[in-house]
Amino acid sequence: MTCSPDQLRIIYLPGMQGEAAGDRWIERGLIDAGAADTRIFDWVESWWPLKNLRNRENHKRAAAKLAEKLRELVDDGEGKKHVLLGHSTGAMVILDLLEHFDEPVVDLAWFLSAAVSRGYDLRPALGGTKRLVNVYSPVDYVVLNLGTKLFGSADGEHEECAGHQPFNGPGREDARLEQIAYDPQWLKAGHYGGHLGPMATVTGAYARDVLLPLICERA
Repeated sequence: MTCSPDQLRIIYLPGMQGEAAGDRWIERGLIDAGAADTRIFDWVESWWPLKNLRNRENHKRAAAKLAEKLRELVDDGEGKKHVLLGHSTGAMVILDLLEHFDEPVVDLAWFLSAAVSRGYDLRPALGGTKRLVNVYSPVDYVVLNLGTKLFGSADGEHEECAGHQPFNGPGREDARLEQIAYDPQWLKAGHYGGHLGPMATVTGAYARDVLLPLICERA
């Protein structure tokens, strides 16, 4: 059964650069498609993106802060379906957040171009969500393969990430995990397959025409 966009409450976490124009384009696309209760949670602390990528203490502080806010939102009685949407390093913060909970606090966690190593142990985080969807792209080679082998992933590993090829560590066979490969058909909505592909259009076409329908099918 597909839910209606107005039933969703989406919290979007940007990557290591913090809230930027492309993130607001994703937000715009989701809102334009009917998910009016969409907001950006800007978790970064430093002006230097690579520091935000590798600062595990920052990730965990931000996760704890959002976890507390999420408890309030879930308990507000509005009956919304809660979705955490993370791009790049934002996926790491979501994983840290989900590990705070022993039972599902969100209906859906969704990763775009996750800068998290493929072998990351998902088992602790899967207890905090009813479903986790990882969208990966073999086209995202420069950033999430070459780049993270050189500079490291958000969890400190020098290897390719789950935004380039699917998670293959503990938890990969859990029924709550779904992994979706980049579809060349998404190019029609502006997503060219690279690291910033989901936010490549000012109109937020990918978020509006592709991403939100996929989320509604799974929430």
